Amino acid sequence: MLEDTPDDPDIPYLIAGNYSELVTEQVEYILDHNPELEAIAFANDNMAKAGYRVCAARDLLVGHDIALTGFDDIDHAKTMEPPLTSVSHSSFQFSYQALQNALMLCQGKKPQSCRMSAIFHQRSSCGCQLHTGFTTLRHISMEQLHDFIHQQVDAMAEELFSSISYEKDRNYYTEVLHAYFENIYEEIFIRKGTDFSNEPLIRYLRKLTAYPHISGEMLLEQLTSLLRTLINFSEEELLQTQLSGILSFTQQYVHSADVFRLEKEIMDSNRKAWFVPSFTRDLINSGANFKETITHIMERLHLMNVKSSFFFFFDKPVIHQENELAEYPDEIYLAAYYHDEKSVYHEPGKRPKVTTANGFSSFLPKEHSHCYTSFILFSGDEQFGLLLCEVEQKDISFIQICSLQIGALLHFIQLNASERQIQKELQDSMKVIQEQNSILSYISEYDDLSQLLNRRGFMERASHAIESNSGKKAYLLFGDLDHLKEINDCFSHLAGDFALRTVSERLRKCLPKDAITARLGGDEFVSFILTDIPDFKEQLLKNLKAESDAFNAVCDKPFYVEISVGIYDFYCNPQMDLTDILKHSDAILYEEKAKRRSSIKKV
Repeated sequence: MLEDTPDDPDIPYLIAGNYSELVTEQVEYILDHNPELEAIAFANDNMAKAGYRVCAARDLLVGHDIALTGFDDIDHAKTMEPPLTSVSHSSFQFSYQALQNALMLCQGKKPQSCRMSAIFHQRSSCGCQLHTGFTTLRHISMEQLHDFIHQQVDAMAEELFSSISYEKDRNYYTEVLHAYFENIYEEIFIRKGTDFSNEPLIRYLRKLTAYPHISGEMLLEQLTSLLRTLINFSEEELLQTQLSGILSFTQQYVHSADVFRLEKEIMDSNRKAWFVPSFTRDLINSGANFKETITHIMERLHLMNVKSSFFFFFDKPVIHQENELAEYPDEIYLAAYYHDEKSVYHEPGKRPKVTTANGFSSFLPKEHSHCYTSFILFSGDEQFGLLLCEVEQKDISFIQICSLQIGALLHFIQLNASERQIQKELQDSMKVIQEQNSILSYISEYDDLSQLLNRRGFMERASHAIESNSGKKAYLLFGDLDHLKEINDCFSHLAGDFALRTVSERLRKCLPKDAITARLGGDEFVSFILTDIPDFKEQLLKNLKAESDAFNAVCDKPFYVEISVGIYDFYCNPQMDLTDILKHSDAILYEEKAKRRSSIKKV
């Protein structure tokens, strides 16, 4: 910061910054106090942007009047005008070393200090040109030319391939780049052939443009720069023509490959964008069947360039609250996997167990080396297990999104299963309640002894029948078991119950099936009959007497079981009061009752 600038004039070239673009004052300060300054080295590329702005305001041409350099080699450094000379380092190597140090700390060991390598990216902002001095080499030997090309290709490789994490891959593409220019050197400068073929160059360019982490724009820029330098070096018209043809072909091929790759990336992006909602839709649709769901997931992942996948689940989800140490179970099981175009599912209770002895690797293919990425399957605070996928680095972020969806789906399946269990328990409870309600309803409306309706059941049903059958002929039978008290007193209440049940059966037998019949209580019976049969009353009384006589003739009880009845006929009217109708029937019954025998005892 400006206020932190040392006041000591013996340190005129050192000033503190804040690692952002907001260091304009610092740059102004150092230029004001050092008018003869030739170069400024910034601690990072963002602060160098401020240097560009200040120099432009002072009409200082970067790379000519003053040299500027940065550090970190951000993407913007290559597009600044002029391109910024910078330094980069391998994030992979830094991360790997940091992990190694962390493991040493966990083991109680002291991490070792080490120096990490960096890559110098020489560009125009420092006042240097990549091929400076080459035009003075018109009279150099072919060997010197070969060495020069080799040096330039090495510098080019550092610029192009420094972002590739794996040294093996960096070396491979460096060799391909060397082979490209080696072919040009042999065929153009050594053999000077007129029948030069582009076929070998196509093989090399195909490899260089196939790697997704190599910028097509940068590749074309670097190839063009060196090829143009070779054209300028060549004094012979034939060489210039041949090299110009190679340059034109190379530019066309790389540009086409870059466009094709961009189109492919767009198509792939669109496919992924479509895949995400369709993935979720299809999984939810199949969520009721766990086996089908998991198999479907693995097959869909395979369509998204996942070569093989392995699902490992806990017996039950692990709850991992925020700011709490998770307690994981000792066991995890292989639920399903997809490999060699084949999906395998293990039912619960038959799933292979991962142990300390066998580990996850015992379930993975061993025919050759595989690199798997692990994804935790979770939703909220619940962790269900792990997903191991053999997937390319460029697709890891997308599969991570899919794993989040899978975790949410597993949670959905769990909730669905819980809901089904709750629904089943609820249905079972409702069934019990319905059965109990049915029993209660029966009890509330039926007489337990006679199995006929009780007073409440009769009044509701008969009233409704009268209201809904206006104008129709109806009969109301009012009956009374003769001498029930005498039967109870002389022969026991069991005998009385027998008599009541007998009368109930007699009424069922003689009355129409649709008659509304009830025991009002004690010895009283009632029935509502809806019929327009002529002489119904007379026929009913005749049938009741016949049934009574037939029963008493064969009954071995020492008493008669008889019922006196009064039948009142009327036409239904919604305005009628059922109680009044009962009174009319009761009055008729009273007259009939007087005609009955004085005792029910058999002589």
